[in-house]
Amino acid sequence: MRIFSFLKKKSSSDKLLIEQLRDKIGVLPSNLSLYKTALTHKSISEEEHNERLEFLGDAILNSIVSEYLYKNFKNKDEGNLTKIRSRVVSRVNLNAVALKMGIESLIEFRKSLVLENSSLPGNALEAIIGAIYLDKGLKKAETFIVDKLINQYSEIDTIINTQINFKSQLLEWCQKEKRILSYSVSKKKTDGYQPFYEAVVIIDGIQYESGQGTSKKKAEQQAAKVSFEQLLMKN
Repeated sequence: MRIFSFLKKKSSSDKLLIEQLRDKIGVLPSNLSLYKTALTHKSISEEEHNERLEFLGDAILNSIVSEYLYKNFKNKDEGNLTKIRSRVVSRVNLNAVALKMGIESLIEFRKSLVLENSSLPGNALEAIIGAIYLDKGLKKAETFIVDKLINQYSEIDTIINTQINFKSQLLEWCQKEKRILSYSVSKKKTDGYQPFYEAVVIIDGIQYESGQGTSKKKAEQQAAKVSFEQLLMKN
């Protein structure tokens, strides 16, 4: 009876959104405006969009995932826990989870934007976490993240055992932090016949770590790996 009495006072569009949110994320909103903002991209509204909620949701997500991994992976050291967390909260995984949940169908955005291979779904998911936190509190946000994002929609064992594409991870991090990423690659002389390359990661004009390999791709991947891990340890 609670849901029916709650919906009785709402407009038809609000009723539909409330039912969709309940079905897709398992939350019955008390403050619907928070969720509307979480689902609004800045291409629709410069004043009321989801970036601030995304910022809040990102912080909450990282904190709760960190605690979850700490409690459930007692055999992993700090370095491994950091790597696992980075995969769970990566834009690739968040986009995949948001698509599985059907959140993309609720996002308000300018239709000329390409949804496929964009960060819109993952960003909206983080904003929804921020909305749940403000609307329902930390405990409800934690339940949503653990039950839905980790246990139901993220294949945690696959995430742990999948080899990381560090170039993609570093690019994703730079895009999120609004940093400019490039590589400087040089071919080194060797005594043998096999070529040898050295790559250096450059972010905002500053050189970070270098990597070596028998191809440009391998050298860049190694440089990205060391640089990405260094950046994770700093944050």
